[in-house]
Amino acid sequence: MKSTSIWMAVLTFTAVILAVILLTSSQRPAEAAMINTQPGFTLMTSGTNGGDEALVVMDKTKQKMIIYMFKNNELAPVAGGSIR
Repeated sequence: MKSTSIWMAVLTFTAVILAVILLTSSQRPAEAAMINTQPGFTLMTSGTNGGDEALVVMDKTKQKMIIYMFKNNELAPVAGGSIR
């Protein structure tokens, strides 16, 4: 009986902590702007946490997505992978 009470207290405390974190965290809506879409690819821009802009290229034929950002005035890929 006592161990059940302890577990209930731990679960309640965890739920309260998670609720506080969710309510106090700043939330920024996800925004993206569609630039161009064709049968083989899609281009869009999106903001980053640092306030920069990223170019997202989705290749529909190869099922790949690559994210580009400007670094030292050059467009460089920063992430990419399969979109399956």
